[in-house]
Parts: sequence; structure tokens; C-alpha cells
Amino acid sequence: MSSQIAVRTALSGALVGVLLALAGVFLIQAPAQACSCATLTVAEQADAADAVFVGTVRETRQGTPDSKGRLIGSLTYVVDVSRIYRTEGVVVTDTVKVTSPRGTATCGLGTLAAGTEYFFFARAQDAGLRSTSCGGSQPVSEAFQAEVEAALGAGVDLRATVEAPELVLTTVETESPTTAGRLAAPGAAVAILGALGLVAVRLRRSRG
Repeated sequence: MSSQIAVRTALSGALVGVLLALAGVFLIQAPAQACSCATLTVAEQADAADAVFVGTVRETRQGTPDSKGRLIGSLTYVVDVSRIYRTEGVVVTDTVKVTSPRGTATCGLGTLAAGTEYFFFARAQDAGLRSTSCGGSQPVSEAFQAEVEAALGAGVDLRATVEAPELVLTTVETESPTTAGRLAAPGAAVAILGALGLVAVRLRRSRG
């Protein structure tokens, strides 16, 4: 009887060991959990965002290294904004900074190369803007732009320049004002002629 119990105990221990080993292999081989996002329409994503805009990434700032040299903190994108589709309680200027989780597994946007033109669906956070891959942010494409503009309209183009009104200069001809000298000249001439006439008459009389 005791031998049967010993055998059963040994088999149970062996089975537990096999199960633990298999569980360890499964955990080692299992991939890291990826970002999981709810399925939303563009209009729903825009409604959940505080700002929707298009911009060109100037640079991606990687954060600061810890004591072991590993980068920590969020990624920060410096973005030159070209068109604004929506703002709600936030101010979007021609240049903004947008943060995002560092890893794509945590729904971050990842490192964006300088010059990348991107749609940002951002939320206000800590006096700044934050964006994730679940919010709708993605590279610019004609198809996606059509969806955004169908939901939000054409937006405001910050690159558009206001044309200055054309100035038309008109020359107005004006007559020079008549001076007192010009008005007096004819009278003076008459007076001189009269005086000369009197002198001539007197000379004739004196000769006669």
C-alpha cells in the first residue's frame, strides 16, 4: 500500500514539474502584449480629441537617460503646424510640442523622422499636448485627409498669406495759387503807361 502511495506521489511531482516547465516555455515564447485600441470612426476620434491638426515633424526628442543609460520618459515631437481642424480649450500655434508614450506596445507613435507630415489627434495634458496611436494620429495620406475633412471640414491653413490690398496712386492736378504779385502786375503796367503818357504830353507843350 505504501509503495503505491509513493508511486502516486512521484508521478504527481513529475507531472507538476512538467506543467511548470511547459508554462515557463510558454511565458518565454509569448510575445509582448501589443497596444489594443477600441474601434472608432474618425469623427469619434476627433470628438475625443482637444486638438486635431496637420504638421511636419521637425525633430523627435528621446527623453533623458537613467543611471544605467536607458532612455526614460515620453517622446516629444517638435511640430511645425500647417493646418488646424479642431481646437477645444487649447491653443495651437504654428509650432507646438506633442508628447507620446515611448513604446509602440504602450500605444506610442514611436520615433518620427524629421520631415514626416503627420495628422495629430491630441489631448490636453500637463499644460501641453499628448497623442497616442489609439487616438487617430497617423501619417498624412489623401484618403485619411478626405475622411478628416468629411468630419471636420477643410480646417484653417496657417501657411496661407493674406494678400495686401493693392494701393492705387492717383495724381491730382492742382493749379498754382494766384499770388498777389500776379494780380498786381496788370495794374502796375497801366499805371506806368499812364505816367509815360503824361510825360510825353508835357514835353510837347514845353516845346510849343
